[in-house]
Amino acid sequence: MSRRAAEKKYTSTEERVAYKNRVKRSIIANAEKKRLRNRRVMSALRTAIKKARFNIAAQSEDAQESVLRAVSLLDKAAKKGVIKKRTANRNKSRLMKRRHLEMISSE
Repeated sequence: MSRRAAEKKYTSTEERVAYKNRVKRSIIANAEKKRLRNRRVMSALRTAIKKARFNIAAQSEDAQESVLRAVSLLDKAAKKGVIKKRTANRNKSRLMKRRHLEMISSE
């Protein structure tokens, strides 16, 4: 098959297959880097959300600060593509709602 025929075979939405070994290796290496970055970001994100929920339930003075930190990490994770934008917005909304309800109940 000629080169031109091979180029016509693919549409813009299809993914091309890596035929050369060095390309395959680089794809695997990049995937591993992304996986490790995503794991690091998700771990920090989960920890921040847990701390925020704990501080809200305990009606701590640090509750607002921990909620803002969690919101910031959610936004960064969505920006990096670790989580989807709507997932980040949903989690932020739930945190803010919980914080607001605790503030009202404490008054």
